[in-house]
Amino acid sequence: MILIDFSQIMMAPIFNETVGKAAACEPCEKSKDILRHMVLNSLRSNTVLHKKYGNVVLGCDSGSWRREVFPEYKYERRQKRKNDDSGIDWNFVHELQTELIEDIKKYFPYTVVKVNSAEGDDIIAVMVEYLNSIATENVFGDKELEEILIVSSDADYIQLHKNKNVKQFNPRLKKLVKTS
Repeated sequence: MILIDFSQIMMAPIFNETVGKAAACEPCEKSKDILRHMVLNSLRSNTVLHKKYGNVVLGCDSGSWRREVFPEYKYERRQKRKNDDSGIDWNFVHELQTELIEDIKKYFPYTVVKVNSAEGDDIIAVMVEYLNSIATENVFGDKELEEILIVSSDADYIQLHKNKNVKQFNPRLKKLVKTS
């Protein structure tokens, strides 16, 4: 199974591509089309590159329970966005992200998981633990664990590498994440 942190795929062209950032700074239909193409092309590319892992599941952000418990959660990031002089129109970006998620649910063969108050990384972590908990045993009593590939550059996923069936691909560096 391929587990993709959708917010990482969505934000990558804005932070890593000149064209993507320019599109995020100028909200219009053409910009929307450019960003849509970049995000969907990244999903397609990662799906084709890693097709041996099987089905694709997108973990999508929908708020965070952490902010409800800890109001300071990601406070510095929120402050940076308030004082952001990059010209990026964050409302435009978030509206496009919502549209894309709905389009993917409707028109693409990917499973979209979005849970209120959960971030994509929470969803992916729970899915890894769940998939491993429901694994069946073979005739020798060993669990038949499904191979799982997490597509994200987020280092927080390294803690899931404790599971021998979990690998991580960093799409920004275009290589597997090694834990040594």
